[in-house]
Amino acid sequence: GDNTGYMQIQGNATDAAKMGFIANTTAIPGKITKVVVKTFNQKYVPNFNLYLGTSANPTENEMQAGAHSDAGVATGAGKLYTTTFNVTGDYTYFKMYNNTTGACYFDSITIYYGESTGDEGGSEQPEQPEQPEPTPTPDPNPGDGPSITFSYADVVAQNSDLTTNGYGTQNVTDESTWINWTANDVTFKGAKVCNANGDNTG
Repeated sequence: GDNTGYMQIQGNATDAAKMGFIANTTAIPGKITKVVVKTFNQKYVPNFNLYLGTSANPTENEMQAGAHSDAGVATGAGKLYTTTFNVTGDYTYFKMYNNTTGACYFDSITIYYGESTGDEGGSEQPEQPEQPEPTPTPDPNPGDGPSITFSYADVVAQNSDLTTNGYGTQNVTDESTWINWTANDVTFKGAKVCNANGDNTG
């Protein structure tokens, strides 16, 4: 089937050397509140995992895509899926890890974030004792707010030598072989990723 127009991320359930991923290697500016991933597939429903942490390349706080995905929208010979992870906790790093069976085809990701996790000081408002404390209104959708988005096209624009239907010298244990890109001054990296083409069957 034709998967052209997406970034292939290798997947494998048992061989760590074949588990592709996308992750940020510099911190998101505030704690992550929501991650929305769009992927295309003709064979599998979304089955990658999302990990969250306080340092790069996290392996804890697993969230499984299958529990957070929609039914997909028919696109070409497959479906374009939207997977929405609502996040609680003081996490500024994520890893989209394809440590399950079958390649997935990346379209885009949006990372929403809230207040900074660092103590920046000086943010307190001076007290106004004559005014009663207002009752805070809960945010009906806490995931919305500032966000960082990048798409497959953005990755390719910064990696013109990205291979097609093959991973070249990329090695999941050797960071010097990973591909790099930036969005909103945050650095992201990926391993076992490539341009998909018309011969992929995932």
